[in-house]
Amino acid sequence: MIDPATTEAVRSLLAPASVAVVGASSRLESMSGASLVNLVDHGYRGRIVAVNPRHETLCGVPCVPTLDALGEPVDTLVVVTPAAVVPDVLRAAKGRASSATVVTAGFGALGLQQDLEDAIAASGLRILGPNTAGLINVAAAYCPRAARNQLREFRTGPVALVTQSGGLGNVVFNRAQAAGLGIGYSVATGDAIDLSVWDFVDFALADPGLTTVMLAIESGIDPDRLIASSAMALEHGKSLLLLAMGVGDVARQAAATHTGAVAGSHDVELAVARELGVTVVDDVDALWQAAAALARWDMRAPLSGRRSLGVISISGGIGVAAADAAEHAGFELPALDPEDEARISSMLSLGRAGNPLDPTGEMLTKPELFREVVQVFDRKGRYDGILVALPTLQDVAAHQVIPPLLAGLGGREGLAGRVLVSTYLAGNESETARRLLEDAGVLTLDGLPQAVSALHAVFDRWELAGGHAADRLAAARRWTLSPREPGAVLGYIDSRRVLQQIGVPLVEAVVVHDEGDVREAFAQLGPRVVLKASSAATPHKFKAGLVKLGITEADGAVRAWEHLADRGATLPDFDGVVCERAAVDGLDLLVGGVAEPRFGPVVGIGTGGWFAESMGDTTLLPAPLSEGAVSRALRRTLPGGLLAEDRPSVFAALVETVARISAAFAATATIAGFDVNPVRIDTDGGISALDALVIESAPSAVIH
Repeated sequence: MIDPATTEAVRSLLAPASVAVVGASSRLESMSGASLVNLVDHGYRGRIVAVNPRHETLCGVPCVPTLDALGEPVDTLVVVTPAAVVPDVLRAAKGRASSATVVTAGFGALGLQQDLEDAIAASGLRILGPNTAGLINVAAAYCPRAARNQLREFRTGPVALVTQSGGLGNVVFNRAQAAGLGIGYSVATGDAIDLSVWDFVDFALADPGLTTVMLAIESGIDPDRLIASSAMALEHGKSLLLLAMGVGDVARQAAATHTGAVAGSHDVELAVARELGVTVVDDVDALWQAAAALARWDMRAPLSGRRSLGVISISGGIGVAAADAAEHAGFELPALDPEDEARISSMLSLGRAGNPLDPTGEMLTKPELFREVVQVFDRKGRYDGILVALPTLQDVAAHQVIPPLLAGLGGREGLAGRVLVSTYLAGNESETARRLLEDAGVLTLDGLPQAVSALHAVFDRWELAGGHAADRLAAARRWTLSPREPGAVLGYIDSRRVLQQIGVPLVEAVVVHDEGDVREAFAQLGPRVVLKASSAATPHKFKAGLVKLGITEADGAVRAWEHLADRGATLPDFDGVVCERAAVDGLDLLVGGVAEPRFGPVVGIGTGGWFAESMGDTTLLPAPLSEGAVSRALRRTLPGGLLAEDRPSVFAALVETVARISAAFAATATIAGFDVNPVRIDTDGGISALDALVIESAPSAVIH
């Protein structure tokens, strides 16, 4: 949450009563001229002054030669001068403004970075930029943006957009505006030498006129600010969306563990965001489409818990495609209430009553009947929301279909705010359909995948609105954001000892030193055993030939021990052979921990065994994890999903076990990382770890 002084600085940038454009020029399409033109063209109602010694007026705005000639101070500056001049401009602005947007770039390349920083410190100004196109406050008709490539007409709305990149921000702004999404204000922070994206995000989250905040950040996510802003969104009941970028170039830890191989800072950032209710998207259009859905969806009614959808179409093929897309995304499509189904069936001569509802093209010639059919659909309130899947509608068809559709939906109290229309726009051919839907304020997206993705975001957020937010906030406040420096990798024997101490349920095993030990261990652990050689220098034992599986008689166990002992003698750090009970068949999960450089101890949960690094379903969160977080992470995996559905009691025991291990990891500073892969859930419901690896914390990083 931002402090009062920063709040006032952001306010002076976004909604000033007066502004001076320093370096404004007559080249109106250049960055030095665009700010002034935009302010005038978009009807800014405050005082504008241009600072340029070569002109008396520009765009009808009075010019002064220098800041000394301003007269009364202004609230904010827009600085568009060459880089070499900017530090002097800022020094001269001391006492004459509260803030400044520095559009100019290139200070580092020109060797001016330190001079710029010194000038900012001396001026007392709060700075947006440098290297930014600036901002737009649509609600205040304030557009000092230093570019002319935005739409000419804006619509305001309860949504804010905050980006680092001005170019990316402009794309999102233009696409959203063109699709009918009103945006209250849009800010690009550029190099963010002073004010960061988080300052503007927190300001927007505290704004009572906004419900939804879009954020696109390319680098430098601050863990503390991410958690604080996400928590603030939950506390204020706001929707925060994050465009995930840089996923392909995430710097992975050079890790010995499977967990380390799937854990990068960016992965943890995104998992933390999701756990705290942030809607994470990976596509520019998905950002504003999800925001549009979240801003318009009525979440006051309780969610059924089933994610149930009703689907209406006038095309059988489009309806079936919509149903497939919805079910694939995890939505349920319950059957119509029998009374509703019978009533609709009696009204149709060609169509089929059901979910999806396909009244066919018959409705094109019977608009009143279409209205009545839509009104009857789900009168009993079986569905959390309605997806209307339309084909491409040209002019006449649009007039035949859309008005009765809207009348039918609008006649149901509370339903209009829980409807999303998917259509397929085709340029000018579908302009009438687009306009009719837009004028009615109906949430409409172009294409089924886009619509279903937006609905997924809505239902995720809706679940939080239903009472889960407090639990997630409480869990996040227990996270231990204390970095640990990885040290030595332990061998299998020592790894087992350490993990047993923190409560990991390892499979029963005995360290064997000679033939007598082997025969005694086989008698104790048979009829099937596994032998493993232990060496800290060879953490991945199977690939190195240090594991013997499926041994069913004592002589075979002795031969395996002799082979592993001979093989181990050639390895550094060899410390013995372990004989353990062979596990029965079951489902495999990965549970592990890594020392993430900024988030500290992080626990990963995913599909285990051979597929740990290829399934892509590992969730990584700071430790300790609440049971709710563990449950959600497990349900994202195939094994966890199966257990939750078919063996709920075993699933509950697994959740408790993993949560307890995560708490122990968070509390044990001597462990920088660990791997338990796989954790086997056998057919009898038993839970046991079949392998173990521990990385100690570096001695210098452990506080005793």
